[in-house]
Amino acid sequence: MALLLLAVRPGVGGSLFDLPEVKVTPSPMHAARVPLPSATKPLDVAAAPHGPEVALLLTDSTGAGVLTLWKIGDAGLRELWRPPQGALVRRIAWHPQGTQLFVAGRQGAEWVIWRLAPETSGRTARQIYRDKRPIERSLAGPRPFLVGRDEERGRDVYAHRLFFGIKLDEKRFRVESVTEDGRRRYWVVGPGKRPDPVPEDQNWRLVGGLAAASALPVAFHPTGHLLLWEDAKGCFHAARYATDHWEKTEPLPGGLCGGSLIPTPHGIGLLHWRPDSDGAELLMQPGRSAVRKAAGGRFILPPAVTADGRGLVGVTREGSILLLDYAPIEIPSPT
Repeated sequence: MALLLLAVRPGVGGSLFDLPEVKVTPSPMHAARVPLPSATKPLDVAAAPHGPEVALLLTDSTGAGVLTLWKIGDAGLRELWRPPQGALVRRIAWHPQGTQLFVAGRQGAEWVIWRLAPETSGRTARQIYRDKRPIERSLAGPRPFLVGRDEERGRDVYAHRLFFGIKLDEKRFRVESVTEDGRRRYWVVGPGKRPDPVPEDQNWRLVGGLAAASALPVAFHPTGHLLLWEDAKGCFHAARYATDHWEKTEPLPGGLCGGSLIPTPHGIGLLHWRPDSDGAELLMQPGRSAVRKAAGGRFILPPAVTADGRGLVGVTREGSILLLDYAPIEIPSPT
């Protein structure tokens, strides 16, 4: 049976339970890999939310950025988009519907987020956000967030949001967020003063403001109510969203630190990747032992889990050759 995910258009009103669904195509049962072009440097990997497709951001032999797609099992990568000349791209994130990709990077003296539709080979790429401060990491929330109230129609307004790290100085970062069209910015967790009271029709400005010395986004729980983030020591925390505001944040149990965390699609486990270990360690609920997955290779970047949870995909190295590798894995079902 296909896994179902909630999706919504920007600024849609009504109930979350009335939103259209995205069907997820199952991942292949067998391993697959594709070599990367020579003299390229991989930057970021993101698995599509709708099936066995992977976005890979890299620089080519000239140092120019290239966004590519790989349908797992195909013989090669498909070039999707090249940023404007001179731009230095850094991070990618899929829209939860799988219809768009977000790319973050630097262009001139500013940091920019572009949005593009994969099926149009980048022709619709456009800037949705600009900032003088460096952007580090980016991810899209898997569920829509409350962004306002349509008083005339008597209903709430929802939109998907993009979350990213903003570098405040050499030692401090803060997690900030904008809607999928680059509007209604607020900060979620990190250093700063909580926003002052605002008019009722601007309540979305007050939903963040959780205090922390430094914070970078890591991943979302698939239901969208927990944002995993990393402090200055590399230890992981979870910020909780409650209906219409970010309620609180607390450290993850067990004092997890280092590498990166990837929630399993059904939400009952975490995959813990470390750059000095093969594969990733599956951490389930208390009472279950940790199990190493995809132990036959070492990912040189944080890998991504496929939408149905049946595989890990990331960049590995064999001698001087870099490969985009897909490894099937088994994750116990919720009981």
